[in-house]
Amino acid sequence: MNLRTLLLAALIPAAYAIELPVIADATLRTTQPASNFGALPQLQVDATSRALLRFDTSALPQGASAAPAAKVTLRFFVNRVLTPGMLFISTVTQPWQENTITHATGPSPLPAHLAIPITEANTWYSADLTPYLASALSPPVSSTLDLLIYSDNTLAAFLDSKENTATSQPALLAVVLAGPKGPPGATGATGATGATGAQGARGFTGAQGPQGNPGPAGPSSLNGLTYYSTATSSLDGGFRWTRTRFCPSTHPVLLTGGCGHRDNNDASRDITVNYSGPNPDAPTSSWLCLMTNTGGDHRAVRASILCSK
Repeated sequence: MNLRTLLLAALIPAAYAIELPVIADATLRTTQPASNFGALPQLQVDATSRALLRFDTSALPQGASAAPAAKVTLRFFVNRVLTPGMLFISTVTQPWQENTITHATGPSPLPAHLAIPITEANTWYSADLTPYLASALSPPVSSTLDLLIYSDNTLAAFLDSKENTATSQPALLAVVLAGPKGPPGATGATGATGATGAQGARGFTGAQGPQGNPGPAGPSSLNGLTYYSTATSSLDGGFRWTRTRFCPSTHPVLLTGGCGHRDNNDASRDITVNYSGPNPDAPTSSWLCLMTNTGGDHRAVRASILCSK
């Protein structure tokens, strides 16, 4: 329990609030089911990505006489919104670790407690989870509480994680504890109604202040977030061709790639794609193409890659 919590407990015994920090968070991507993204500075929530949050509840009082939770509010910061939509929140009971959790080992979405419309970027959002978490955060309380955040398949947004040192705006749970109810006081006598005073003069309307400068426009599309590159080569007849395409350092995350004949004509029937997929030696940052020219003449083949930040 930190100093702020101790002071609140000592000075305001009737009701006080405790902020529970996030101690683990991670993104789960269906497009990269075996990869861990626990160290990224932002949590991705879209049609193929979900986010996990873990909060430290050890600061909450324990014991039969401890105050129960009267209000529970989740606060999180939305850094970017690519496509507005609904964000769903549910609890998670399956154990997980930030540095090892992947989509393949992650929990399945449970029935959502709450749905929140997300439309604006660079903004704090609050979600009242009192009906769903007040009981879980009242004595006896486990040492942690986990939440799963996911999209309605329309929303595409990025939330600040605890690793985002640029803004330091990780999610938090604010828990207001209710103290014991005191005995009702005696009802006082009703006082005499005083005379109505004269209405005062209306004050002057103040001058309108100057309009502030407009802030910078946020991103409205995926421009700049993705990188596409393609390369064409000549494959001799009867030969097998191997080509690896790599994501650049500016866009290090592999999204997809492709291999095949360059042109849509009869010559494409001579080209057999033996393998087209993530490079096993670097599956998150490069694409491997294996093709064979079964004909006798050389053919133009192509390998492409799509990466993101």
